[in-house]
Amino acid sequence: MARVAVVLLILAVACICISHVNASCPPNQKYDSCGPSCVGHCGKPINNCIQKCVAGCHCVEGYVKNAQGHCVLPKDCKH
Repeated sequence: MARVAVVLLILAVACICISHVNASCPPNQKYDSCGPSCVGHCGKPINNCIQKCVAGCHCVEGYVKNAQGHCVLPKDCKH
């Protein structure tokens, strides 16, 4: 029984370590283990969004996603 507990503990630690590896994110994005689920897009404001944690690369503050999924400044959005 103790061996099973040790194996489970090792697996849990390995999973946590893997999930916290600093992912390589595209320009103007950063990895966040609990980032926003609501994302601003060029010309589409965020309305009535229920926030929840989403792990992954997210636009840095002040940036929005364009039609190609790249994080850009709002002034750089093509209308």
